[in-house]
Amino acid sequence: MARDFFCTAGGPVVQTAYGPVRGYALDGIFTFRGIRYAKARRFRMPESPDPWSTPDNCFSFKYECPVMSPQGFDTELFVPRFRTLPNEQCHYLNIWTPSLVSGSAKAVMVWLHGGAFSTGSGHAHLAMDGAALSRTGDVVVVTLNHRLNWLGFLDVSSLGGEYGNSVNAGMEDIVFALRWIRDNIAAFGGNPDNVTLFGQSGGGEKIQALLQIPEAKGLFRRGIIQSGAYGLHRSSPEERADELCRLLKILDIPANRPQLLEEAPYAAVTAAIASMITDPFELWMHFCPQKNSWYLGDIRQEGLSPSGRNVDILLGSLFAEFNGPRPFEPSGREDGWPEVRAKLLEKCGGDPFRADRLIRLFREAYPSKAPCALFWLDDMFRRPTLDLAGILAVESRAKVYTYLMDYTLPVDGGYPARHSTDIPFVFHNASLVPACNFGAASDRLEREISSAWAAFAKSGNPVCGLLPAWSPYTPESPAVMVFTNEKTECRPNPDAELAREWYALSHP
Repeated sequence: MARDFFCTAGGPVVQTAYGPVRGYALDGIFTFRGIRYAKARRFRMPESPDPWSTPDNCFSFKYECPVMSPQGFDTELFVPRFRTLPNEQCHYLNIWTPSLVSGSAKAVMVWLHGGAFSTGSGHAHLAMDGAALSRTGDVVVVTLNHRLNWLGFLDVSSLGGEYGNSVNAGMEDIVFALRWIRDNIAAFGGNPDNVTLFGQSGGGEKIQALLQIPEAKGLFRRGIIQSGAYGLHRSSPEERADELCRLLKILDIPANRPQLLEEAPYAAVTAAIASMITDPFELWMHFCPQKNSWYLGDIRQEGLSPSGRNVDILLGSLFAEFNGPRPFEPSGREDGWPEVRAKLLEKCGGDPFRADRLIRLFREAYPSKAPCALFWLDDMFRRPTLDLAGILAVESRAKVYTYLMDYTLPVDGGYPARHSTDIPFVFHNASLVPACNFGAASDRLEREISSAWAAFAKSGNPVCGLLPAWSPYTPESPAVMVFTNEKTECRPNPDAELAREWYALSHP
């Protein structure tokens, strides 16, 4: 069936601070892909882009940041990808809006993509297309790209004052993009005083970082942290200086000639770093914001900064998150508690009291789940998420809401909710992701989750008319909205003790 499309020489065109941009309208949503919001020299702060006078055709996603180890195709069932060309000049954003009337003052939702701080882009996942969320939620949706990995987070400050905040250059890009949104989004029908950040995995970590950056104060009112409380790689200035010294030695670059590092091919620098950090996971997680006078450090270590205390937060995680080596398949219904207990005893170092306590806590938290599901329980995000919620509930002046995604995907007889599979439901794009289609239940979850996120962006309250009452999370009343195939309900946190025990076992 043909869709309603509009694009002419005369519009839709919007005048930005740097020049006019031309997009297109599809089924009533105005779309602008690939708007340049900044430029930057390697390791330096972003700057305003060169202005232009004739309308720039913003029909296509533009460059994404080069990545150190490109992802393969093995996860396309859950995360189908859209790939564009890599380029260090990756400072582009995309906008979907239901109105181009300046003064419409619609809530603005700015997506920060995952991939830790090392990989990804604002358009990498097919489900990150913002049109459906903009239409169903009546909001302006923005996604963006910025510098990643060593391009965005390598500390070369010792090489000269112009590199003073190179260790946080990727976050500088995001702050610059938020300033662009503040100064331009009204022309796209958005309200610059009602901006909500939402991000998954590394995107959630970026929101946490922005809460700790005084220069970001006032650029957003709310934040939605999806599976984004894991923990950053922290290092001292001395450790970073030693790392840079070793890197320069491998590349045969004198410390008094930093321009050679600025000009070195991306692949050569990446290979040198990979020779220093040989574990793939450590390499992926190595680069991230580091505490200094500009970024005040991890909330869980430093406490919530004054600049972040008036920001409403919605945060949560998924039941399974990352998949990895497991002794049981997710659909292993034939495996009962004796088999599970035997494997759990191995994991507990032969401690029967610890194994039995974990089994008891799991059965209390998830009484309807098969025994084998215990080994699919997330051991990366749930405990840090609850820790962060507890800190925010005490230190923030704003409201905090929490959730747990506990649906089952129709893969291999029943696959528990895993990392990134919430993104299609948030963006109202479940139809684009094969594994997120399971009939009436997935339709209901899509409506509920997407509507709740949009409602939170508009008012700071995720109650949307499709959900039961959702109370803020407090130490006295730790309310959690639990999304499942059967129903969605708000109840006291079901897995706090279990999350602590399971995380401690997996992170001795």
